[in-house]
Amino acid sequence: MLASNVAMTPIQECFAEFIARISLGEMERESMLARTGALMEHVSRGSGISECIITGSIVRSTAIKRFSDVDVIAILDPLLAQQLTVEYSLDLIIKALSTTSYDAGVSGAAVSVSLAGDFCVDFLPAFDRRDQHGNRYFDIPRNDRKGWLRYRPEDLSRRVSSAAQTCGPDFKKLVRSAKWWARINRQPIASYELELIACDTFAAGLPELPRAVAEFFRNAASCLGSQVHVKAPGLKGASDAARQACELQDIGDMVRSTSLWRRLFGEQFPIIVDRDHLHS
Repeated sequence: MLASNVAMTPIQECFAEFIARISLGEMERESMLARTGALMEHVSRGSGISECIITGSIVRSTAIKRFSDVDVIAILDPLLAQQLTVEYSLDLIIKALSTTSYDAGVSGAAVSVSLAGDFCVDFLPAFDRRDQHGNRYFDIPRNDRKGWLRYRPEDLSRRVSSAAQTCGPDFKKLVRSAKWWARINRQPIASYELELIACDTFAAGLPELPRAVAEFFRNAASCLGSQVHVKAPGLKGASDAARQACELQDIGDMVRSTSLWRRLFGEQFPIIVDRDHLHS
């Protein structure tokens, strides 16, 4: 973690601008939460649904512009646990949303609502459970909707919070940059998996952000194991490009370094066109 009185390098300045461009502003986040809250009220009043709670990246402050949706757990009446199939539980949510002006449809294991193309709210039906130690978890539908699986969102939130405390604010910036890379490059890896990889990679601390990104890409392949080619087929290329960008930074070639970073992160990443100016 950099001391506050140390001037940023040109590459770090580019990363700071990049993160600012892809991160949700506070007003944008509050608007998303307010609009989601109105939908949650409709669903909570629906038959067989007892409560709705927000979870996911918007709660953990790792959401990004354009791509992050709002995840909501719709807790089902426990008395219906022996009666409800996955399909019927999804139908309950759709019926509750039918009183709104928005169209709702099943997407994977959730009911998704698009709010004027700005973002989506995904309602995940769930039964509220406790394990033998009294710890909370949820039974949620499998993606194939043929059964239920155990889900512990609070575990991930605790891990992200702990990592952010250890590493400082750059940890969540790293996570946002990884999510942006995955979305613009159409990598079929879930956001929560990227968060887990970041937690595993930086358990002991975080170097400066550009080098942290390179280390993340380098370590992600081993974290994903045999699934790497399915979930993140572009990972090796990203790792090579990030390594080369850091090497170019080390020899003072900021122009070519930022050009490689822009190849990874797209047009939201600024490039240096000469020694003293940034261009985007």
